[in-house]
Amino acid sequence: PKGTYFITSPIVLKDYVNLVGENFGTTVIKKNNTASTGGIDCVIYGKDKRRFTISQLSVDGCDTTGKVIADATSIGFYMSGCNYFGIEKSTARFCLVGYSFVTCWVFEVSQATAQQCLQYGFSTASSTTSGVFTNTTAWGCGGGWSLFASVYMQLIGCACDHSDAGQKADDPFLPFGSGGNYQAPAFIFFVSACQGLTIISP
Repeated sequence: PKGTYFITSPIVLKDYVNLVGENFGTTVIKKNNTASTGGIDCVIYGKDKRRFTISQLSVDGCDTTGKVIADATSIGFYMSGCNYFGIEKSTARFCLVGYSFVTCWVFEVSQATAQQCLQYGFSTASSTTSGVFTNTTAWGCGGGWSLFASVYMQLIGCACDHSDAGQKADDPFLPFGSGGNYQAPAFIFFVSACQGLTIISP
């Protein structure tokens, strides 16, 4: 549904559920505390779930009123042990990490944006496999994609703009600031212990 929603704990996904907003510009879910589920501080949480979709919505991981992005503690979308799912036409803003996938397999993320996130826009780890990122963007984040111990991943047409802009006086995203820090350079693609990785037209 259309509107801005303030939540005090993460939204927990279930199997075979479609979480659909009107569009990512008019359906916004905001979390401005450190409440967690399964020990994870995040906005949308999936644990060992399958065959769900998320589309047409935005999540905010930090109440920006009077704050900077350095205050962000929440991950936008956190999926662990999930499979056969899709996330599309979505935005994660003002988060610690925009989209995080741990031990997930066979999934697709398309037309998704991580905006002004403190660390990486997108992250995969712990034997995440057969994931596809299509036309995704990390914009004003500390870095683009962190891929660790992941196999058979595909990144197609992904973009990274204003990475690591930091909290300096000439930061284009002031007053709230972007995710990066000039003193701790990040990477567009940080790849470690991966196999079968394909990056096309970045």
